[in-house]
Amino acid sequence: MPIPLNMNVFERGVAGVPSTALVTDLSSRAESYSHTISDQFGFESMQTSMTVTLDEAIDWLMNGLMRSIIVSGPEATVCWEGYLSSVSAKIGQKTVTLSLDSMANRITVVFIDLNGAPGTTTPVNQTTSQALYGIKDRVSSLDSTNAATAIFRATILLADLAFPKSRESAQALSGSQGDVGLTLSFTGWYGTLTWLVTTFASSGTAITTTQVGSLLVTYVAINNFLSTSTLNIIGSGINSPQQIDPRTTYREAIEDRLKLGTGTFPLAWGIYEDRKFYVETWAGAAPNTITYQGYLGDANVYDAAGGIVPPWMVRPNAINQVNDLLDVGPTATAPDAAARTYIGRVTCTISGDQVGVTLEPSGLDSVETRLAILGE
Repeated sequence: MPIPLNMNVFERGVAGVPSTALVTDLSSRAESYSHTISDQFGFESMQTSMTVTLDEAIDWLMNGLMRSIIVSGPEATVCWEGYLSSVSAKIGQKTVTLSLDSMANRITVVFIDLNGAPGTTTPVNQTTSQALYGIKDRVSSLDSTNAATAIFRATILLADLAFPKSRESAQALSGSQGDVGLTLSFTGWYGTLTWLVTTFASSGTAITTTQVGSLLVTYVAINNFLSTSTLNIIGSGINSPQQIDPRTTYREAIEDRLKLGTGTFPLAWGIYEDRKFYVETWAGAAPNTITYQGYLGDANVYDAAGGIVPPWMVRPNAINQVNDLLDVGPTATAPDAAARTYIGRVTCTISGDQVGVTLEPSGLDSVETRLAILGE
């Protein structure tokens, strides 16, 4: 059956900024679809595959990376959004893959000179790559060297990393070309927060979620990928130091603050519709507030009122209850029990005539991990 979603792809704008120029709606071509959404990322990953012509495959390989996509359901409600981070085309016996994962077009080298003093090079930029994709940092390090050698190192790294890299070995095999299989892998916009490094020297403190809003503003001033709206960011109510060590990614700086939670409970966060940042109350703080429910042997997911929730509209940071397993006197404050589970990640898959959703727990499978999430 056709994919029951609208999958609108938009042209990559200047410096990788999403544009409003529609390239295509993939829904009529897609042969499979899957997406993941998590409680500390938001829209996380999406992948779709289809059969295309050779010319179409070449276009996606040459021009596709950083194109944006908005996936919506039949009622036009957004269910996933992100950018194209990897393209793979199987052309006859050869597979060609290009990815943004290892690309970096602004290189800085930190070094220790021959006298033991620390130094940092001026960033070396590849402006052609930056004009296509935006700025993506890479920081390298050298010991027992000098500034001139460190600049040489930065320049060589830039030459190697400034453009998307192939991730496939070259093969020369006999056989007919046949159909071209295309796989498009998208990443949620939250992933771009690892692209830039930052620092902040202030010794003062501020509300953690206020700091997140400020970090978004400074990030967008460089890579205008995200919304700076803070309307969907709840206040954490706790202060933390504002200082940020040099060469900290924006994602690390943001998560260092949000992992402190409210001082009582964790927070859930991520980038969702319209590239807006959300910080929400952790659903596990109110485990008796059921978001989703279901029954053994029933493939459907139901909302709290009993209505069917389409698989592509299920979200994390929710309590799911299996009504057949309702506990006798469960612990009121426990988010996980026999009949209910905190949902940290959801995976929606559509292939052939099968449509499904997997509800995963938060993955906090050790005391150490739980304490890390709590910032302890």
